[in-house]
Amino acid sequence: MQEMQVLKVCLLLLCFFPANHASHCILADEPTVSYVFPAGGQRGTTVRFHVGGHYLHDRCRFQMEGSGVTTVSNLQRTDKTVWFEGPVIPLQESQQKEDYPVDHAGSVTIAADAETGIRRWRVSTSQGVTLSRPFVVGELPEIVEQEIDGDPVPVSVQLPVTINGRIFPREDIDIWTFTLQQGQAVTCTVLAAGLESPLDARIWVTGPDGRILQQSDDFHGTDPRIAFIAPVTGQFQVHLQDANFGGLQDYVYRLSLVSELQADGMYPLGGRRHSTVPLQLSSGQQLLTTKEFLIGGSERTRYQLPEHPLWAAVSDLPEVMEPENDGEAVAAATVELEQVANGRIRKAGETDRWQLSLAAQETVMLDVFAARLGSPLDSVLTVLDPAGKLIAESDDLPNGVTDSQLRFTASEAGIWTVCVADRFADRGGVQFGYRLMIRSAKSDAPGFSLDLPVDAVSLPRGGEAKLKITAVRTGQFQGAIELIPENLPAGVAVEGNLIKAGGNETTLILKASKDAAVSLAPVTIRGRELRDATDASAAASSEAPEPADSKANA
Repeated sequence: MQEMQVLKVCLLLLCFFPANHASHCILADEPTVSYVFPAGGQRGTTVRFHVGGHYLHDRCRFQMEGSGVTTVSNLQRTDKTVWFEGPVIPLQESQQKEDYPVDHAGSVTIAADAETGIRRWRVSTSQGVTLSRPFVVGELPEIVEQEIDGDPVPVSVQLPVTINGRIFPREDIDIWTFTLQQGQAVTCTVLAAGLESPLDARIWVTGPDGRILQQSDDFHGTDPRIAFIAPVTGQFQVHLQDANFGGLQDYVYRLSLVSELQADGMYPLGGRRHSTVPLQLSSGQQLLTTKEFLIGGSERTRYQLPEHPLWAAVSDLPEVMEPENDGEAVAAATVELEQVANGRIRKAGETDRWQLSLAAQETVMLDVFAARLGSPLDSVLTVLDPAGKLIAESDDLPNGVTDSQLRFTASEAGIWTVCVADRFADRGGVQFGYRLMIRSAKSDAPGFSLDLPVDAVSLPRGGEAKLKITAVRTGQFQGAIELIPENLPAGVAVEGNLIKAGGNETTLILKASKDAAVSLAPVTIRGRELRDATDASAAASSEAPEPADSKANA
């Protein structure tokens, strides 16, 4: 029987309000949220913030998940919401009414030893619960923009610093200024899309003479980044605006400025769990240093490097490094099944070759991880038989992912060659790394994982709510999957909790009785293979351990 897979969702059981006629009922508007500002804070501090939303009433419940943070339990509506009119945009009469979010105040205390990274938060009322949004725990000193109306005014800051700002109103430009000595290095990093902000940030740096030194639009997705060395001593400025000249209350961002060329790449891109791995850290195409890191031993498949905004991939397979001679790849390297091959396309037009000894009729699965790990490599994966004939090729994965993946069966015993290259012959460099997972089909154990697109749902008393749950099957597993909700409030029943054999999805229907109590509950949905009625009964009452890597938080 397949081990249980786990989903978690926040369920709010709602009341309803009688209409004028006893035979009808109406529901009030569900709450929505657009932003939290500031969108993060430094460890060891208390941060006062505003949440902007609709239908939050005078006060609403507030939750923030994760360790190291303590928050208020309720947000209180503020007396005034900050508003700047900005440039007038002529609209048709039918479009002229705009409904803007209203601010509600709260606070969070962040422990000095809190782990840096994302915490998820949400609000709820008796009419509904919102989807979660991110709040960032950082390690640098932080400031919050003091917003003013009118033309942009440069604001002086001291490095290192994380600036919490927002582009508001439309066409707003924020300007941050600081003094540098000649030869001093600075890295400017914007986080906006990572905050689920609509801001498509663009930044540029000007020197003491007012000329643009560098500019950046997209780096990490649509979030920009600039690293530079001051050519002279004097005042430098970072300018930030929306690339589409937009701006509103929810166009929030975090701009981090540090006085160093901060690493934005590494090689290799990961390592084996519990092992110490020497990683080459780089900024752009410039190698900075090589440091040894102990790859974390938790069940996670990613590990954040201490003091660096970089994540290393983690595997439980033996690791092989591409042999290099003075930084140049050798002609070919030997690899075996059930290994991870670490390589990089160091020079434009380079092709890496991995030689693999296979038995006749051996089926092999190849998976290149590059773009999924932040590498600029747009991989092309090919397989050559012992005679050097091309027998398989893969370019991109579905949904625009530029990594490669293929499965093939060796027609004869011998030395087969796996080739990795960039799709474009004029690209390559120190950051064009990849991880090539080489697995035997025999190791692809049958199983499944579960996924759903939301992490919260509102259920009215006497009504129903629907959740679409998708199963991702592996290893040719085709069995039926039973879904077992846990911690459901009293008076709530479920239908559709079976994914049929060979199927990939179901719609789980939650139904509440008319007298069910209004409540907010974290619900766990577990899935397991259903073979017969005996299995179903055991699954419903068992307390199987929760696999840490099988959680799918939408």
